[in-house]
Amino acid sequence: MGRYLSLFRAARQTGVFSRKMAVFSFSLMLLLVTAPAISGYFISEPQKVIKYIGSEIYPYTGDSGNELSAGALSRIEEYLYWGRRIQSFNPALTAHDVFESGKAVIRYSRAYSLSPQLIVAIIKVESNGNHRAVSPKGARGLMQVMPWWPKELGIDGDLFSIDTNIRIGSHILSENIRKFGKKEGILRYYRGNIRTKDERYYVKVQEAMAKLS
Repeated sequence: MGRYLSLFRAARQTGVFSRKMAVFSFSLMLLLVTAPAISGYFISEPQKVIKYIGSEIYPYTGDSGNELSAGALSRIEEYLYWGRRIQSFNPALTAHDVFESGKAVIRYSRAYSLSPQLIVAIIKVESNGNHRAVSPKGARGLMQVMPWWPKELGIDGDLFSIDTNIRIGSHILSENIRKFGKKEGILRYYRGNIRTKDERYYVKVQEAMAKLS
């Protein structure tokens, strides 16, 4: 920051910048310097989100106006909690990825009657939190969904989209559990609905869930 200020003062003294140009340059410099801090607030200080990104948060919460309601703040904290758990597997996730993944986990855990812990455990085992992961067989994204599933389910979207991937993965997992029970349903998620006596995948999911508790 000190280096930038020195350059700014030198430019003013030598008359290189006009007053308007100097103000613009200083504002741009300040934005570049503070951008990492703003991103950090987005992740670690949900109560301050409104101060830094204003109305950008409202599409996620359904709120409008100048302040977040208590309910909206609670939702944001819940989204960030689960998003951070996924980020703990993959620190390369951006602030936006963290928020989107946490929001999708909560949304589809409720829509498909699954626990957030189970969805996040599947994400851990399947992709280790990499929303761009592609398996040797072609499965994609956080929950490693095969490319033919969107058409099969009539769901439009890119499997590298965090929301679409968690939506479809949760749907498949929920249907498997409904038809075959929890243990067999989880095993069939991995085996593509093929019955198997190999329980190693189920054990991995259970271990990941235990670490999330």
